[in-house]
Amino acid sequence: MFFSRSAKLFAAIVLVGALSLVTGVPLGQNAAATPLFQSLQIWQGTATNGSIQPVQIPLSQPLPKIKANVVFQTISSGGFAGLTYETLLLKNGQLIRSRINRDGSKSEIIAIRLSPQRVRRFEKLVKTHIKPFDRLSYPAHPGSADFFMVTASSHAGTVQYADIIQSELPSSLKIILQAWNQLAAKQ
Repeated sequence: MFFSRSAKLFAAIVLVGALSLVTGVPLGQNAAATPLFQSLQIWQGTATNGSIQPVQIPLSQPLPKIKANVVFQTISSGGFAGLTYETLLLKNGQLIRSRINRDGSKSEIIAIRLSPQRVRRFEKLVKTHIKPFDRLSYPAHPGSADFFMVTASSHAGTVQYADIIQSELPSSLKIILQAWNQLAAKQ
């Protein structure tokens, strides 16, 4: 069935009018110039020279609390299934990886013990490299899907990053994360 040109024009005007009611943007006004649309920032990072630029984690956003006996921890959440994992390195050398269930309970997946020397080396590495990245977040590229957002924390600082852009992170941050991944891979 074909509509006449005037019927199509009328339908388009009705659609635009309905959208203006939903968005609160008056007809003829640029939606991007309205406060409603200006406050929507889907992605704040930018890619330059093959590396991703960080955004500041707002001071209002609470960061994970680190217990005194923890050297380093990561909380990874996301992926297709929306899972959350916590991995802790304790001062006594225990490396514990748990899944955090939707009700907040933890299911221990695995625990191993690392030598005191490895723990001290890793702790020193973190203390000397993480501070410049404290409260920075490295988001995924726009349109990315099925990735985990990782929050890595120590007593010296906290950084967030999307696991799919780990290769684009600054080299001093990658040093920490590669060492961490090696420790965690021992599980």
